[in-house]
Amino acid sequence: MIVISDTTTITNLIHVNQLAIVKKLYGRLLIPGAVYEELSLLPKQKRIIDETEWITTVEVFENDAYNELKNILDIGEVEAIVLSLNESADLLIIDELEGRRVAQKFGVRIIGLLGILLLLLAKRKGFIDAVRPIIDSLMNDFNFRISPKLFKHILIQANEVV
Repeated sequence: MIVISDTTTITNLIHVNQLAIVKKLYGRLLIPGAVYEELSLLPKQKRIIDETEWITTVEVFENDAYNELKNILDIGEVEAIVLSLNESADLLIIDELEGRRVAQKFGVRIIGLLGILLLLLAKRKGFIDAVRPIIDSLMNDFNFRISPKLFKHILIQANEVV
C-alpha cells in the first residue's frame, strides 16, 4: 500500500506521541520534500522524521498538476497531491479542507487525522484504547480545531459518548 502524508497530520501525531499509528496501520509512509522541509522547521520533528526508518522522503518535480496547484495551495499540500498522483498512491493523509477538496478533484483517495480516523481506525484495530484523550489533547494543547458536531460524531463512532 502506498500512503503519502501532508505536514499537519504528522505534526499533530508527533505532538500527542501517536506517530506510530501510521506505521501500525500502513507499514510505511512517503512524504514529499516540501513536507520534510516544513517538518524540519521544528528540531524535535526533524529528529523524529530523520530517525523513523519507515518514513521516506521523495523529491517532487514540477509538472502540469504542480504548476496548476502552486498558486492555490501551500507547497506541502501541492507536493503531497502531486506525489500521490505520481506514485498512484492508495491514500493521501491530509487535513486542510481546501487541500482535501483539490485532492479529491484529482481523484486522490484521502483520509484525515480524525478519519484514520487515523484515530478511529487505530482504535478499531486495537492500536489505541481511546480517541477522546488524544483529540482533547490536540484541541487543548495544540489548538486543533474540530466542530462540536464532528467531535460528537467521532465519539459516537468510537463508543466514547458519556
